[in-house]
Amino acid sequence: KQNVSHQFNYSKNEMNFKTKDFSNNLDLNWILFTSMAVEAKNKFNLSEGDLVLPNNLSLKGSLKNNLMEGEGEINLNDRFVYKGQFEGGTFNGTGTLVQYDEWGDVISLKKGEFKNGKFISGEVNERIIDQRPPSMRHPFHGCSFKGKVKKGEYFGFGKLSHNQRDFFITGIFENGFPKSGIISIENW
Repeated sequence: KQNVSHQFNYSKNEMNFKTKDFSNNLDLNWILFTSMAVEAKNKFNLSEGDLVLPNNLSLKGSLKNNLMEGEGEINLNDRFVYKGQFEGGTFNGTGTLVQYDEWGDVISLKKGEFKNGKFISGEVNERIIDQRPPSMRHPFHGCSFKGKVKKGEYFGFGKLSHNQRDFFITGIFENGFPKSGIISIENW
């Protein structure tokens, strides 16, 4: 009788660094069945077709030790789509991460460099949605930002727009906040 042990390494990072931590609400059966499905396809080269797991996560690329490795693509219910480089099962290298709302509209597009599953630099166009209580929310909650990110923060030239009012800040951002620029208020 041979003893076989398996180890599954899941990213501890969330896909969007501004999303709520939902790790306490994960269904362990979902994780178990996903792990079993990946294990069954461990040596499978996904470039010939999609592998669709029980949680409806679609994978394209190569698996190494049950983890995505090299160029690949993941798609979760057409709501989160990542195309780019993987290392050790996490987004590492150049890639594009797109998040869609329930109607199929893009609410976040991040294109550039990822490290250990986190977006660190590149171009971003996203709605800023903070699920924490109002007293703890990001000051730009309810706005959209289009511009550059460096070291995980808004940096360089960008535009911050309120999602419901005609309020805009166009200018230079540093450490996630506007440093200089023009504030435009229309039809307030």
